[in-house]
Amino acid sequence: MPRIAISVINDLHSDQRVRRTALVWKSRGYDITFIGRTYPNPEPVAVGMEADVERFTCWFNRGPLFYLAYQWRLFRSLSKLDPDCYIANDVDSLLPNALLAYARSKPLIYDSHEYFLGTPELRQRPLVRWCWKQVESYGIPRADAHVTVNASIANQYLKEYGQSFDVIRNVPLLPDAGLPFSKEGNADQTSLHQKTARQALSLPEDGVIWLMQGAGINMERGAEELAEAASLDGSVVLLFVGSGDALPALKLLYANHDNIRFIDRVNLATLKQYGQAADLGFSLDKPLSKNYQWSLPNKLFDYFQSGLPVVVSDLKEVASVVRSSQAGVVVEDVNPQAILAAARQAMANHISLSLASRKAAHVYHWGKESLGWDAIIDRIEGKSTLHVWSMDRLEAPLYGGTVEVSGQIRMAQASGLQVVLHAWGQLPNSKPFDQGITLQSMQRQSVPLLWRLNLPWIVSSRKSSMANHRAQVQRGMVLVNGPHCTGPAHPKQAILRLHNPESAYYASLARSVTGWQRWHHQLESYRLKAYEKQLASRWQGDVWAISSGDANLWTSDRRMLVIPPLADMKLAVKPCEALPDQPVLLVHGKFSVDENRSAVLAVIQRAESLMRYDVQVMGHGLDASLVDSLVGIPHMTYVDSPSDAELHKALSTAHVVLVHANHALGVKLKLLHGMVRGGHVLAHALAIKGLPYTDSCHAYGDWQDALRQLDVLAVQVWDSEAVDQRSKDLQQIAAMQQIAMQAFKGCVAP
Repeated sequence: MPRIAISVINDLHSDQRVRRTALVWKSRGYDITFIGRTYPNPEPVAVGMEADVERFTCWFNRGPLFYLAYQWRLFRSLSKLDPDCYIANDVDSLLPNALLAYARSKPLIYDSHEYFLGTPELRQRPLVRWCWKQVESYGIPRADAHVTVNASIANQYLKEYGQSFDVIRNVPLLPDAGLPFSKEGNADQTSLHQKTARQALSLPEDGVIWLMQGAGINMERGAEELAEAASLDGSVVLLFVGSGDALPALKLLYANHDNIRFIDRVNLATLKQYGQAADLGFSLDKPLSKNYQWSLPNKLFDYFQSGLPVVVSDLKEVASVVRSSQAGVVVEDVNPQAILAAARQAMANHISLSLASRKAAHVYHWGKESLGWDAIIDRIEGKSTLHVWSMDRLEAPLYGGTVEVSGQIRMAQASGLQVVLHAWGQLPNSKPFDQGITLQSMQRQSVPLLWRLNLPWIVSSRKSSMANHRAQVQRGMVLVNGPHCTGPAHPKQAILRLHNPESAYYASLARSVTGWQRWHHQLESYRLKAYEKQLASRWQGDVWAISSGDANLWTSDRRMLVIPPLADMKLAVKPCEALPDQPVLLVHGKFSVDENRSAVLAVIQRAESLMRYDVQVMGHGLDASLVDSLVGIPHMTYVDSPSDAELHKALSTAHVVLVHANHALGVKLKLLHGMVRGGHVLAHALAIKGLPYTDSCHAYGDWQDALRQLDVLAVQVWDSEAVDQRSKDLQQIAAMQQIAMQAFKGCVAP
């Protein structure tokens, strides 16, 4: 049977999250090995299943020397094992697991139980924080799957490291006998459970009982204010059940208050009894650090399983759960008066809040939450999973190849596949792409590697140990976009998607520029030509060309399929009955590409001939000098880095969409942009050469020809006949796309 190694730094005996995780893997047919330290609790691991346990003793039990000793002892223990997958819990155990997973080409899963660098303990310790940051920076990008406890932490890690984190909340298991109430609840039955629990715990059978439980009832987490609120209302009984550094001082301060009681840590069964005995549960953490701001304590869900209404502080994740479930009251400011007012409000609405809490208990439990682990295991095993390799990370606005990759993702998801996107981009990223995928970012090499002169720069800059590792451990369907991403050794059945023959494309770029750029493009073209020939001879999987012209340029005896761009072909443009007062001419694209830049330069130089048009230029990467020229012309505007929504709006209002090209390679995605959302499409003859689905487009040969046609189109209404022809063109593309859709559907596990 396959085996996983689960590493932890804390108490193996009592870590319920790790236990629940192990149960899921065990149910999927994996043997389990737990690895952790003996100190401080030598009791057996109570996981309710068979598992191997590797424990070691550290020479030190606190401070920097303890952490160094733990890293070494964990590395030594893991080295003696040969698991099929590594799971590191929290940053403490990440480094040894990352080193061995890479050395052995095995998958690594990182489960972060908190936002570690945001803990209050590290706020005043910059050197210690820096050290742990280095561990994170090394280990997190190298993990093959990432897990954390809520969306706020997941989003933060995505921005910092460009890696998606699956959110699996720290919710409890359902009791073996099931919950003691239905979704609808039963007030009489709940009252009976409460009375029985109070009798068993020698608590007052009448009156209101407040409960704060947990192993981290620490200072500045609301315990002090809650105790003072209880002292202001002597009719309630407040129970602190658990441990924490706030409790010793509170015990001394309230030693003479009979209504405030302190109970040390108890077993799970007794803890549930206290929950059944109480009327309200409290979670009052303060936003003193990012870790507290984004906390989602498991005691909240324990309260739900007891049917308790809750009073919570206004922290993002906690408040979101309480407000959406309507199972309690949110306190905007943690002070005794506000807490007391919120508690009284909760008791005044106790019946409805208790019902909402019982309903929440049927939602927030491990039976549902564990499905997140099943999805991760499916990805690790390659079940119903598509790995997409892209030269660029998908970031708004989407242009060119990123539109194609976005379409691949959309079609794969529609076919029932999980998608893992392996892409290159700079980190951190303040606006990561989110399309319900697993994103695994990598950084490109920043300077040419002289010892890789045998590889083109666009290939060698994307070849790294990280990319090699991910290519080796990936399972499932693999779709590689372009020669750029073929440096790593992909599986034999991987599909190569050709956006265009890159060697010919770089040769065309060389013809459009001068100076060192021309030399660079020409050299890259020569190297790409040799590389493409070698790649064609060794590639064993299918090849998907984007046009028949590209297919003819690819010399290979492998199966070649012609599939147009997988962009959304749903027609969005509608006919109009009258001409606009001043028609809009849209020029859009990625202006760091020379041919797109040349289109902007051309319209600037011919500004007087385009006076009848409102010329809109939209894109990113345009030279500052050209931007200055544009903004100085009254009927021309420039939008830098438009959002997808802004670009779609511009396309829908454009009377003419200009698509320039200086080669007949690939398919211009801005051409499809215009066909789907724009009106008249005026394209360079090379942009539509050989494409069978461009009957609704207008072609020009040179800029003089383009100006003549723009004069004609300015007075030509975009009518229903033109829309019908456009619809036929798009239907033809959609029909050709079904080849890819069938391939995706064929990879869905039965």
